[in-house]
Amino acid sequence: MSSLHTIKMLVSYDGTDFSGWQLQPGKRTVQGELELALGRVLKAGVKTAAAGRTDAGVHATGQVVSFVTPVVIPGPAWVPAMNSVLGRDVAVWWAEEVSEDFHARHSALCRSYRYTVLVGKPRSPVLARYAAWVGMPLVVEPMREVWSSLLGRHDFSAFMSTGSDPANPICQILDARVEEDGDLLHFHITADHFLYNMVRRLVGTVLRVGKGHLDAAGFRDTWLGRATRPSGPTAPANGLTFIGVGYPERFEWVTDRLERNMTGCDPFGRTRRIS
Repeated sequence: MSSLHTIKMLVSYDGTDFSGWQLQPGKRTVQGELELALGRVLKAGVKTAAAGRTDAGVHATGQVVSFVTPVVIPGPAWVPAMNSVLGRDVAVWWAEEVSEDFHARHSALCRSYRYTVLVGKPRSPVLARYAAWVGMPLVVEPMREVWSSLLGRHDFSAFMSTGSDPANPICQILDARVEEDGDLLHFHITADHFLYNMVRRLVGTVLRVGKGHLDAAGFRDTWLGRATRPSGPTAPANGLTFIGVGYPERFEWVTDRLERNMTGCDPFGRTRRIS
């Protein structure tokens, strides 16, 4: 029997003051903070893997992290142990031991993001860290139409930035919804994988539709690379939140208590909307 234990953690963070998830020399990152905290708890160095490598300024409520450790800690003890040494802008919501072949990134089948926009009102200092601001009314139905057209398997080369894998531009979109919540618009999207900056470039392009600067046909031309103007602009990072990950059923959480706190993507088509 292996003396090593594979741990799966659900992590939430405010990305404003981080230079993204991934370790970078001389910069504060989520991975860096989490590994420092794990080192304090376990009294040993640990290398973590995340389901999604979020960029600077991007938030998460459903980030999944995995790592291997020889130290045994009872599942319920992980949350208070970690949160007692983490800063106020990152927290562990749940943790449990899983089978040794689990990997937060490589085992994932899909990932879900939400992009939030505050529309039409004066800018909000309270929401400024978590929602992009458009200081004019937007026409929602055309945006909803083009956002829904993303569903299915498509080439998203027109919406990728430098740093994407040009050999893998085909993404399967499993969910694409626009929800209105008072003065807020939420763009939900779930896919088997995403290209670098893809969600933010999609939102930036769809906002042009909502402002009346682009119609559905123009959006389609942009998507197909026939437009004279490229996609975007890239929407600001502060509006983007990583909200969930879908795994094969054998890797799903043993407990369902975390479902009161998050909505995950589900490649099997089951409803997991949380009230």
